[in-house]
Amino acid sequence: MSVEDVIERAFTYFEQYVARDKTNFNHVLLEAFEADGDDWIVTIGFDEGRFKERSSTLNFGESITEPIREIRHIHVSGKDGSLKRIS
Repeated sequence: MSVEDVIERAFTYFEQYVARDKTNFNHVLLEAFEADGDDWIVTIGFDEGRFKERSSTLNFGESITEPIREIRHIHVSGKDGSLKRIS
């Protein structure tokens, strides 16, 4: 399988099993791609709609709100493109 095929399958598995029935995922992006023996690990990152708040160190009393970034590792068979695991 080509790299493009593996990545496309990983995103299909992500949409099918992780993002299923969820409309609040933002910024779904390829974060990493690596070989694992004969298989592949595709890391997909996304913002799930939750936020964390932290105080600013320079502007006393102000806080900064930023999205919580989540990732999933999609393990894909290098032989047939089947899903092996999502972690």
